[in-house]
Amino acid sequence: MTRLDFVRAAIIAEPRFPAKALLTFLVVIVPTGLRFALGASANPVPFVTYYPAVMLCAVFLGWRWATFATVISAVVVSRVFLARPWMEDPGPPDLAIFVFFCVSCAILIATGDTLRRAVRKAEQTAEERELLNREMYHRIQNTLAVVIALVRTSKGNNIEDLKRDLLGRIFALSKANRVLQNQAREGAEVRELISQAATAFMRDGGFAVDGPSRKLPAEMAHHLLLILHELCTNALKHGALSAPEGRVCVKWTPEPEPFRLEWREEGGPTVASSQRKGLGAQLFAGQPAYDVAIDYPPSGVICTITPSNKLGRA
Repeated sequence: MTRLDFVRAAIIAEPRFPAKALLTFLVVIVPTGLRFALGASANPVPFVTYYPAVMLCAVFLGWRWATFATVISAVVVSRVFLARPWMEDPGPPDLAIFVFFCVSCAILIATGDTLRRAVRKAEQTAEERELLNREMYHRIQNTLAVVIALVRTSKGNNIEDLKRDLLGRIFALSKANRVLQNQAREGAEVRELISQAATAFMRDGGFAVDGPSRKLPAEMAHHLLLILHELCTNALKHGALSAPEGRVCVKWTPEPEPFRLEWREEGGPTVASSQRKGLGAQLFAGQPAYDVAIDYPPSGVICTITPSNKLGRA
């Protein structure tokens, strides 16, 4: 780790309250020790040793702790290093020194805190970019896997029928991907979301959708669309939609009951035990809008989707 990496890590770190209090205490104690060492030579500028400490405090702990350190430093200098504590009976020169100290520390604190915020913002941006790259890679790999599965499951009596069926499903997949990007901004009907997510994967008797009219808010609709698309993808690759006799049954609760959607697969191959843990972890980890529970009975995957407390109930 280079020195720059060490400094960046120290700025990004978020110490606990006791650690912050200890570091602030050191911000006052260390300059006080240096002030003792300088002796009478520092009398014309009594706060000289405290300026860099205040700046460092602002960079690594933030403006609140740096402000606290500034106040304590002013009290220490007044009580320890001045023959007449000017806080008790300040004259114009004393007030001028105090104002100069406060203004200087305010500038240092503002500069240090700005640097702190810039470094932390840059780190957050880098993390978001990395997350986006991983998500993009996952989506690309997922799309390729879906296309391969579509090729394997397409059918026709001749080459032209097979080509027509395959192209139609690929175009439907492309439309579903556009929906993931553009739709659900104003909210959407649950039935419409299922239709959009499953269009590329539907075949005769492949889906049974049963539920009342119900509209979800925009953010919840978007996350549900992502989950449904992932469920369709997995069902085509490993589950019910990978077998000719397989089917998916989807149903949800009516209003005003709390929203609950059940995805049930039937007639497909049994999910291998080695795949069970990875399925939920890969597809649904980090979903902020919903709690997703997956069961693996012999008849097929059962997935239950309910809103989480993070975004409230539908």
